[in-house]
Amino acid sequence: MYRTVVVGHDGTPAADAALRLAEQLADDGARLLLSRVATAKHLAEAEKELASLSGRGEARAVTGHSVERGLATLAREEDADLIVVGSDRRAGDYRTHKVLGLRLLRGAPCAVAIASADADSAVRHVGVAYDGSAEAELALDAAYGIAQRLRAAVTLYLAVLPGFTEDLQAQLAHREAGALLDTAADRAPEGVDPETVVVTGYASSALAERAAGVIDLLVVGSRRQGPIRHALLGSTSRALTVEVDCAVLVTPRSARLRVAVP
Repeated sequence: MYRTVVVGHDGTPAADAALRLAEQLADDGARLLLSRVATAKHLAEAEKELASLSGRGEARAVTGHSVERGLATLAREEDADLIVVGSDRRAGDYRTHKVLGLRLLRGAPCAVAIASADADSAVRHVGVAYDGSAEAELALDAAYGIAQRLRAAVTLYLAVLPGFTEDLQAQLAHREAGALLDTAADRAPEGVDPETVVVTGYASSALAERAAGVIDLLVVGSRRQGPIRHALLGSTSRALTVEVDCAVLVTPRSARLRVAVP
């Protein structure tokens, strides 16, 4: 599934969390490229610091005008399937910020994962933001592949927007959403038994609230709305990435995913 993985590592606890997540998501025998972006003047120093992680991957110090551009360039050069970075927490913030990961989504040639703040967090439960769109299908395939390999639980989430004026309309919307999730669940590979959950509200808040303390990794697509009156993908993928407190794997529309699910 993920055979070549670029890990942004700057020696911080957030970077250690990113490496831990990368080790869980990567295929057995995959290449882990532990990368630090530095100026030409500090390149040798970066290589030396990365050498302390020998045995956990290949050290690849690179130059770049920005961290996100440096990591994206390396991913293109190495034909990577995934870039993994950590989360940044700023003084005074009430939640983890995932600024670098969000910037990577603009130009990454592959999927992007953002680790949670907990370096020791294990992926035991995978959540999927699903709405039946092409982007959601990529996210679903990725989640199923990860869950099958890690023997993790899976929950499929779909949010129905509030605002219906009649109970019948609300019931029909939830029934349609449930049917869509059931169809996706029926396609799960052997050994994966998904739970399906329809939530009411805007996905960036409703899903984050429902999944809090339940899932360890949220998989979400980006840049398209689905056929039902709800919001899970499209522009809300960025809000979801920030709102949830777990690790996030984003499969952008422009990314080339190589996910094989039996």
